[in-house]
Amino acid sequence: QPAWAMPAAPWAARSGHAVLFTQANSLPPATIAALKEHEDANVHILGPNTVIGPAVERQLRGLADRVERIEAPTPVANAIEFARHMRGSFGWGFIRPGHNFTVASVTRPMDVAAAATFGGNGVFAPLLLVDEAARLPAELDGYLLDVQPGYSGNPSAGVFNSIFVLGDEAAISGAAQARLDEISELVPVDVSDR
Repeated sequence: QPAWAMPAAPWAARSGHAVLFTQANSLPPATIAALKEHEDANVHILGPNTVIGPAVERQLRGLADRVERIEAPTPVANAIEFARHMRGSFGWGFIRPGHNFTVASVTRPMDVAAAATFGGNGVFAPLLLVDEAARLPAELDGYLLDVQPGYSGNPSAGVFNSIFVLGDEAAISGAAQARLDEISELVPVDVSDR
């Protein structure tokens, strides 16, 4: 199920952290060997128990210093949860305006190569996902509204969000792209009642 793993690529490009693979219910020997080489490893599981099961989590707890699961019920929601997540120096922690984002379709897992480029190289954009081309998923729309930039008084003093869309209109329609533009736009904010 590659859609669950897609958001890991830009983070690996940004942080230099390894991405290790697993099966749903057991760790492959190569992953076990890699973890044994790093005694103090901190492991972050990207996905719910239905994708990476409890048996794998138990195995990881025996091999790593700390294991934490970042999870949501769908690949779209999981990517958002990962974009929001921050614990210590791990995670994007994007809960306020002023960031870059990349958006790709769950149907095009090879777009992670381009997303990884946007994850590093000074852009630092987490990968968000859509699960249909025609419109934005409600949870993605809501998240981007939560971090939509605003200004009071002088718009040139505001922060900005940039969104990089990966794929053509078969992946993310013109209407969905227009909505991305709309909800990433800098908007006036009324602070008179604060």
